[in-house]
Amino acid sequence: MRPGTPGSGTITATVNGIQATSRITVLADTTPPDASPPIVRFIVGDQLGATVPAHVSWGAARDVGLGVAGYELQGNSDGAGWATIPSGSLLNRYARPALARSGTYRFAVRASDKAGNVGGFATGSSFRVADEEEVSAV
Repeated sequence: MRPGTPGSGTITATVNGIQATSRITVLADTTPPDASPPIVRFIVGDQLGATVPAHVSWGAARDVGLGVAGYELQGNSDGAGWATIPSGSLLNRYARPALARSGTYRFAVRASDKAGNVGGFATGSSFRVADEEEVSAV
């Protein structure tokens, strides 16, 4: 039986001249990981211009099987549809997108595990980035 392959088998071990045999059953990992919604922060002191740098992060996903293999972050701008946001590597739990002013945004993340299961998206709250005129009028 290959490691991680569902099925049954027998294990025999000998320690200090004592031998024991046990029958085992390996179950398939069919449970997808459960991700947490992303949180968006704006960093004090970041340079502002036509875009606003944001820090999007999320907590570690929960997986009861073989463990998390990676995350997928998606963003939605002004309700125009979802697009994948690069985060550098599959196991990163943050991204630093530049957000255009006067836009309404929403981010969602999902996790996949080492067995190939893909969880559902956990979606954060939507928010609006003010344009320069709105900020200077305050």
